[in-house]
Amino acid sequence: MKNEMRQHHHRTLADLIEHAALGPVPAKAADTRGQVRRVLRVGDIPDVLGHVLAISEDDEHCEMFPDTPALERGTVEVGDVVLVARGARPKVGLVGSASEGAVASANLMVLRPKEGILLGAVLAWWLDSPQGADALGRANRSSMVGIPSLSVKDVLRLVVPVPSRDMQDALATLLTAASEAASAERLAATRRQDLARALAHRALFAVDAA
Repeated sequence: MKNEMRQHHHRTLADLIEHAALGPVPAKAADTRGQVRRVLRVGDIPDVLGHVLAISEDDEHCEMFPDTPALERGTVEVGDVVLVARGARPKVGLVGSASEGAVASANLMVLRPKEGILLGAVLAWWLDSPQGADALGRANRSSMVGIPSLSVKDVLRLVVPVPSRDMQDALATLLTAASEAASAERLAATRRQDLARALAHRALFAVDAA
């Protein structure tokens, strides 16, 4: 395994990425023209690396966007990597079928690896690693209001390792398994919280018919 891990070369992301863009800015409140789309926000990216959470179609998760090329560039596909581009703490997520077709918010960057060269799962693993986080930290610049931010130009300059395809497939399988386990754990925790609330409500507020 150690020998396999060493059998990779390094390339800039510019050579490996088919598409990179920041999410579009929503339409102004008075503008009624455009498309209402599901929005992928920073909070939809798990704290532990894995697939982006499912994006619902309720009003809280939808916004109107101008019908421009920026909207198309910010629409995510399965296998895309989403990266928090503004803020001190970088977060990385991988787009799965549950969030496909959503539009990345303006605080996120969409990275789409070239097919057959680099899997999104591998790029996500690297960006989430200490080495990737360090590289992102060096690329971070402070905006005019003092908030650290990443530009597409700076991210595409990053040099990343490209493992063999067999190793990439193995990493993708591990990420999928870890993501599924984390999703199951979140669901179990939610059910425990719901049960606890129900029991607490019954104990504290239920009227004694007797």
